[in-house]
Amino acid sequence: ESGDSILLSENGLYYFHLDESQLGQSIVITDKQYPKISNVDLLIESLRYLATEEEYMKMKSSFNKREMFEKFWLNNTKSEAKAKRAIKEYYKRVRETNQLFTTYKEGWKTDMGMVYIILGPPNLIYNNGNTEEWYYEKRDQMPGVNFTFNRIKNLFCRDHYVLIRNENIKGYWYLSIDRWRRGLN
Repeated sequence: ESGDSILLSENGLYYFHLDESQLGQSIVITDKQYPKISNVDLLIESLRYLATEEEYMKMKSSFNKREMFEKFWLNNTKSEAKAKRAIKEYYKRVRETNQLFTTYKEGWKTDMGMVYIILGPPNLIYNNGNTEEWYYEKRDQMPGVNFTFNRIKNLFCRDHYVLIRNENIKGYWYLSIDRWRRGLN
């Protein structure tokens, strides 16, 4: 009936439609901290871009997740000061991607979010409506690189972009991950 209310008690994506047409409205429910994440499970989950599968599973299944999280950063950066700086910058970028790219899923989980977290904001952006290209200038002894995203039609949002993955960016990507792991970003 009109005027009825619905209580949405779980975080997540909700999609409402009135008939068989599938046209409707989606709503994303997040916790109070969002776009910042501070829960240790979410801190670990967002390390998917830096951690090996073994490191990730060890952190996720540990009895003391906070300690394993801290060990991940200390073991890789080899310095408490570098670890602190890397953690601060990494989660600043996670928060920024959540602000910039959240649609039907958290911004850090999108392809644009992934690239932004690892490389930061691009130097130049070109958008023609169907594709968006991000250009990163040469820096820190790394060459310039382009990332291209295709706009994909999606039931839940109008602006969903998917990274075109190609071999040309693989070496650059792995070098960037290595820099994060060593605390050089």
